[in-house]
Amino acid sequence: MSANDIITESRPCGKLELWCVYRADLKCYLNVNVSCLYSTQDGSKQDAKSLEESVRLALLKRVIPENALLGCSIEETNSEKCYFKSQAWSLAELPIEILDGSSNVEQVICATHNTALPVSLPWKVQILPASESSVDNNKFWLSFTFHHAIADGSSGLIFHKKLLAALNEGIDDATVPSARDSLPQPIEVRLDVRPGPVMLLGELWQIVPLPSFVKRWFSPSCYLGQSTTLQQRVRTQCRLRSLVLPADSVAKLRGTSKKAAVSIHALIHAALLHAFSDLIGQTPKASQNIKAYTPINLRPLLKGQQDIIANYVSTHASSLQPRSTLVETAKAFYKEINQPGSRSKALQLLGLFNYIDNHAPRQVKVNEKKDSVTSDGSISRVASRLVAGMQNFVMERLERATETSLSGTFEISNLGNWQPKNTSKEASRLGIDDVIFSGSNGPIGELINLCVVTLAGGPMRIIFSYRTNFISEEMVDSLVQLFETHLAKLCA
Repeated sequence: MSANDIITESRPCGKLELWCVYRADLKCYLNVNVSCLYSTQDGSKQDAKSLEESVRLALLKRVIPENALLGCSIEETNSEKCYFKSQAWSLAELPIEILDGSSNVEQVICATHNTALPVSLPWKVQILPASESSVDNNKFWLSFTFHHAIADGSSGLIFHKKLLAALNEGIDDATVPSARDSLPQPIEVRLDVRPGPVMLLGELWQIVPLPSFVKRWFSPSCYLGQSTTLQQRVRTQCRLRSLVLPADSVAKLRGTSKKAAVSIHALIHAALLHAFSDLIGQTPKASQNIKAYTPINLRPLLKGQQDIIANYVSTHASSLQPRSTLVETAKAFYKEINQPGSRSKALQLLGLFNYIDNHAPRQVKVNEKKDSVTSDGSISRVASRLVAGMQNFVMERLERATETSLSGTFEISNLGNWQPKNTSKEASRLGIDDVIFSGSNGPIGELINLCVVTLAGGPMRIIFSYRTNFISEEMVDSLVQLFETHLAKLCA
């Protein structure tokens, strides 16, 4: 079957997918990235060009047909809806590029967070030699960057697992492509999602216009005591800091988690929460008011759908403040995140999106202030057609985010302990030696986005992403140092 034999299929974007599309349009949250270090198992040299050709064939004949959203563009219409639309691909059209070795992988990842992917190609793969040396060229980073509307962090690992298997299969021009899967349904279609009354009122409160004196009373300061404007938030750039926790320290951290009967995620959460609290204590005009977010993986609710590339997450928000010790904080957070209603609340958030998009007033929300947010026109296209409830909600919430009294916000996304097993029946020619996961935090929400992934039996990679303009480099330096100090205590 050739690319032109593909039957065109389309479906409307789900509410969670729409939320991600509009946030990206407004430069509120850009791309997600999962990069893996591929190496030849026998140490033989690998030419970048031949690897690129192999990746193109593997994607076209295995990975894309078996994961339908990768074969789609996002069609933004002039009405109130967006659609996923499948399209025919050729080898040359696949968004794959080879980079030279002058940049390291972290610089490449950082650049992907500052450039919006075109909706016509909502993902890309970049191949980067691990070393500039022509002698040591058996290792290459394959960087997979994708729009959050089509996939979540877990999908990045699924992508690399399937790509590794396809590369080791030895696909060539004569290989018969896999049968094409149908587009997966949005998560809120698969599950019963309805907003609870408390959540609905709380979220709608975020977009209620308030008199200025009420805003000042409710919002004495924001983000470590620094006021920010809508223009500052939208124009910020994403930057990264990288930490590597050695394998022996990871083993000690795992021992602490077993002794305390909590997850490693809870321990990391406690370390960052205490670091934020310490930083706020050093900052004038900043109150101890910290909010943290944790993605909730909804895949366990979908039987037989664990390996689908799609966006199947929701979010748990926590206002838990630090306890007397790191372990006590971790225990309190672990209890909160594992209470019977936590996943139900995550589903209610998706129900909230559904309610807003179906019931919010369909009125045009255009004015000079919103159209002049940026000078490059990146937001005016969206502002000129703010007629849908979800679009209206995203814009209003962005404006309200400048008036919050929160002193610190962060999100921790932990993909856990990953074993990149090769599913090919043939002897493995390629393997994966390292993995990095990184998300782009947004002006609506987090000061810091912490992305964590551990290679089974190996080190833990921790990526801090943060926005310029409303958190200084000095503050990031202090926060990272405080976090490392607290994490070291847990690894002792």
